[in-house]
Amino acid sequence: MFILSDAGMGKTSLLVMLKLSYLSSFWPKSYNCELFKISEKSLEEIEKLENKTNTILLLDALDEDPLAWGRTGIRIAQVLRSTQNFRRVLITCRTQFLSIGEAPYTRRGQVEIAGFDCPVVYNSFFSEEQTQEYLLKRAAARTDSADWIEKAKAIATSMGSLRMRPMLLAHIDDFVEEGLTNWTEYTLYETLVRNWLKREQRKIRGSGEDYPELADLWKACRRLAIFLYQKKRKFATRAELHSLIQEVPEAKNIHLMNIGGRSLLNLDSSGRFRFSHYTIQEFLIVNAILEDAHPVNNYLVSSTDFMLRVLIAWRKEASAEQLASVDFTHFSLLGGKFSGKIMRNMDFAGLDLSCADFTASDLSNANFTGSNLAGCKFLGATLNNANFHSANLTSASLNSCQAAGAQFQWATLIDASLINCNFSKANFAYATLTGAVHSSGTVWPTLFKAEISASREVE
Repeated sequence: MFILSDAGMGKTSLLVMLKLSYLSSFWPKSYNCELFKISEKSLEEIEKLENKTNTILLLDALDEDPLAWGRTGIRIAQVLRSTQNFRRVLITCRTQFLSIGEAPYTRRGQVEIAGFDCPVVYNSFFSEEQTQEYLLKRAAARTDSADWIEKAKAIATSMGSLRMRPMLLAHIDDFVEEGLTNWTEYTLYETLVRNWLKREQRKIRGSGEDYPELADLWKACRRLAIFLYQKKRKFATRAELHSLIQEVPEAKNIHLMNIGGRSLLNLDSSGRFRFSHYTIQEFLIVNAILEDAHPVNNYLVSSTDFMLRVLIAWRKEASAEQLASVDFTHFSLLGGKFSGKIMRNMDFAGLDLSCADFTASDLSNANFTGSNLAGCKFLGATLNNANFHSANLTSASLNSCQAAGAQFQWATLIDASLINCNFSKANFAYATLTGAVHSSGTVWPTLFKAEISASREVE
């Protein structure tokens, strides 16, 4: 069974609770329970387990497995074949990560992968009622509960749907202290990290150690995140951290941090350093490039859906000077390669994405309203129900794309290539398609909008 949800929705917590119920004897005595984070060596360790037919196997974070990056289908098939003799296997993964081939969800609640039919369940967001109940319980232990709950509810409202993610809501105190009224995924994570580092700064000062600057603590965490990303790992040993300190003096501050409590950096049972949640590491990678704090090689950033959302959130609020100061080629994202990515429901509205490569990407329900997509490649992309209203698609190539129900009203598709596309129920009302090629070199009429303005629909 696959357990899917977005980042910070409690997938790991669910498996930990199941393991805890086993350790606490709230579990059928005839069955064992084993919990693993999926990694390069996890299948070797799983193979050594005995009594497989009476063991429930819990496998966490498929999307964080370096062996699955860029080869998801192969890795999942490997995991499923290696674990087929267990009584039950539960695998957690981010929803956007699990998409293999065309339309993998052939039946509701079921996914077929490598010859295996697997059930699928989803961790739901908090409901509005659960969000309010959570805030009330948090406020109950405070002496200033009435004032705090009023501020917390106002902040939660300004967070929009992000307030319904348990991980972010758990840090509501940090957001209340900040007092912002317009939150994005970027500013939420920036606030989390900054307030954590401020706490660490105060603790270090009180311990008698050299007092670090806040900027140095940021650099230390960014450098550790980059190191882990380069190694395709989620942890660093003390020996590796020592070597890192020799290269980057600011990294010495990691040794001074108080690992525990509300810390975003933890030590695991083997004494290895890791961020409390993988999204913290991902955010710091994006932040490092935006701040130009460290050199990052282009090959380094194989972007996740979360990193892409964070970057887009930053770009939407950035000034012209900030945009000009960032070298986006580090990402191989904006203005670069998006090929083969899963970006359903992504909001690209108003962004300059000229010459980006979206080949074979899944952009179902994506919003490109008013975006500059001149020269972009959408070869073989899935664009079902995507919104291109008023977008500039001059010289863009959409050959062989699936764009059923897509909205192209008032879009500019001058000299665009639209060969072998599925435009069933697509809407081209008042679009400009001067010189656009739709089949075997056939050019659509200059005044295409006049021909379809009555029906507003292309079958």
